[in-house]
Amino acid sequence: MSIGYTVNTHQLSQTKLLVWRPDLPKERPLPVLYCTDGDMLQGIEPALTGLLTADSVAAASPCLLVGVYADDRDRDYTPWPAPAVFRGAAPFGGGASGHLQLITKQVLPFIQAQYRVMPGPQAAGIAGYSLGGLFAIYAAYASSAFGFAASMSGSMWFPRWLEYMGQNQPRAGGYYLSLGDTEEKTRHPVMSQVGTCALQAADILRQKVGDDAVTYRWERGDHFTGIPQRHAHMLRWFCRQQALLGHTSQ
Repeated sequence: MSIGYTVNTHQLSQTKLLVWRPDLPKERPLPVLYCTDGDMLQGIEPALTGLLTADSVAAASPCLLVGVYADDRDRDYTPWPAPAVFRGAAPFGGGASGHLQLITKQVLPFIQAQYRVMPGPQAAGIAGYSLGGLFAIYAAYASSAFGFAASMSGSMWFPRWLEYMGQNQPRAGGYYLSLGDTEEKTRHPVMSQVGTCALQAADILRQKVGDDAVTYRWERGDHFTGIPQRHAHMLRWFCRQQALLGHTSQ
């Protein structure tokens, strides 16, 4: 069983969207997964579309995938200002609150008006890669708009982030975290801690929402390996969560 996808682009006043819509009757409402780094998704669009089309889980419980672009990911995906971790890089801007407001106040209403989508946070997810993964978990803490959050190779090492997670209560009900199994094999003092930080983040979430609500997956390779496949694995997880809620193609 497989379902094809049509990919559309939309230009909003403050951002651009890349939307994968399953080739199903337009009147059929769908769950929605919002994903950071629309430009990254654009770059892997052919590979990702092929993986989705061939995925029986995605076909059984399909969703609308919305890639949201950012002007400055070092600003838009970070919850507060922090020094750069790489020599010569700009410091982190701490603009995640504003970018989250853009998504909840402009992107979500646009998608809800343009497409038939299921109502409520249980039919909505937020996902991201690297700093985008940090933003996705931040969004699950700072907003009640999303029932699910996914972080692929997320920047859980961000200064004071684990303390924030431990001191606050997340609002989403289900979480997915993944990391490449060689990402921490580096001499960089911060990047060498990515595995430890990712596991600590998962443990914090388990303490907050329960073991069954948190999925952790080890992927093969470093930070830049198999990005389309990692997105496909995450999307399969989201589709499975929707299937458990009865949101299937039947």
